[in-house]
Amino acid sequence: MRSIVKQEYANFLSKLVYSVENIDWSENRSAQMMKLLHHLEKTYDKWPEEVKTEHQKTEKLIESFHKGLISDTELSGKLIELMKSLE
Repeated sequence: MRSIVKQEYANFLSKLVYSVENIDWSENRSAQMMKLLHHLEKTYDKWPEEVKTEHQKTEKLIESFHKGLISDTELSGKLIELMKSLE
């Protein structure tokens, strides 16, 4: 059975994937990402040490997407993989 923290982080990732898949990224990508991250940070605040590795991976993926190195589809796929690794 996974811990409550990991379960909550998986929930966070699920909401992030939903948002990534339902935002039109063609216009003002930076502003859209800032709004999304601001909302998620307000909702979830800081993560405990138990999910530090997963959170660092998430931040790197978001940074890659923000820089245009990966597409929204790639970002969603990688976040889903990360989410499944928490099970």
